[in-house]
Amino acid sequence: MAQDAPSNATFSFLVCLCLLVSFMVSINALSFKLIHRDSVHSPLYPGRNLSDIEIVQRGMEISRARMSYLGSIISKATNGSIHPDVITPPIGNHMFLYMVDIAFGSPSKIQHLVMDTGSFPTWMQCQPCIRCYPQAYKIFEPAMSSTYSKLPCNHPLCFGSGFSCSGNDCVYTFIYGTPSQTKGVFSSETITSTAGRSLETVSNVAFGCSNDNVDFPFDDSNLLGGLLGLGYGAQSILSQLGPNARGRFSYCLQGFQSTLHSYLRFGSDAIINGQYQVTPLMRIASVSPLYYLYLNDISIGNHRMGFSPGLFIAKEDGSGGAIIDSGSSWGWLHPFAYNEIERVLVLYFGQYSLERFYGYALGLNLCYIYREDFKDYPSMTYHLKDADLVLPPENAFFISQAEGFFCFASNPNVQHTVVGAWQQHNMRFVFDAANNQLLFEPEDCSINP
Repeated sequence: MAQDAPSNATFSFLVCLCLLVSFMVSINALSFKLIHRDSVHSPLYPGRNLSDIEIVQRGMEISRARMSYLGSIISKATNGSIHPDVITPPIGNHMFLYMVDIAFGSPSKIQHLVMDTGSFPTWMQCQPCIRCYPQAYKIFEPAMSSTYSKLPCNHPLCFGSGFSCSGNDCVYTFIYGTPSQTKGVFSSETITSTAGRSLETVSNVAFGCSNDNVDFPFDDSNLLGGLLGLGYGAQSILSQLGPNARGRFSYCLQGFQSTLHSYLRFGSDAIINGQYQVTPLMRIASVSPLYYLYLNDISIGNHRMGFSPGLFIAKEDGSGGAIIDSGSSWGWLHPFAYNEIERVLVLYFGQYSLERFYGYALGLNLCYIYREDFKDYPSMTYHLKDADLVLPPENAFFISQAEGFFCFASNPNVQHTVVGAWQQHNMRFVFDAANNQLLFEPEDCSINP
């Protein structure tokens, strides 16, 4: 039996309800494409899959550059002999791991920005250029956007190292070593998501519009427009998104050569289900934008190392400690912790008569020749405050069956202990900066990226 058509009043109510739901989604959820630099989806895709040896070597190059950058953040804040605005460049042809596609302006234009959980100002190149580094696609033109505006000198965000006034404009200079630097006008613009349930927009997002950029290590094929800062700080994109982000973002990283892209999600898009764990984040607000962890100890397989928790506690100046960071390919460990873990691993693999691998300058310190009959790789556990982050063998080690080797995917470092991108893959992480906590659980990121 046919049903009666809805009345005009009912139809109008349903339309209004749909519009309301759509509005609620647009103000509470945002998602952007998150792309590994060597993915087939990356504008920097080299045209072929890298060999496993190349993956390890490039990952180490990126990781070392990243550690230099993270160390310089602390030096910037604590060493009076260094220019207060000097930090090592976080972007360059071989200095980043993930990029995010974000649409700026009205009409919107896609920009490829380096994702950085260790920075808080977001900036990108803008016309008219005084000096700009090479960019293979069109540099953003504020004059062509109906929603662009400069921020005035008295704006609440026009403060801190690097910011100053020029007339009534809020301007900035960020110096990245010698002699790289970026200068511009702190501005506001509308941004539009590049993924998710709909094309959500957010107005009045503060960012740096850089038109004077000197000595960045790019060639003419460069497709990076700037930097997306996700760290702690008032100028962070996380803070700028306000109620749209609700102080939280999430990602689920895939393997370095996955044929799928991931997503950077904010607000109600940054959800986590199942049996997730929660651990507090340590915030050193006056010094560092980094996400510090309360790391108590580490286990290899069922063997608890018994480290003193003080080994991994950050100092008041932001030095030392353990952080989670998606910009470093590989993990890093306090030298004492690394040496003890390596000793345990050498004894463990020795009982299976595995042979050390020295065939290439891979960069990772502890490698072995792959053996088809060996499957008993141990797990690795970071014992955090109130939670255990368990790395399955494929996260604790880089295992190359095709090229006949495997490596422990961490190296020693005196600056920080770092849970790197390789340690994080196929896990859902939610950074709840508003409540200073990290939520996580294992997840197949190819199914729900």
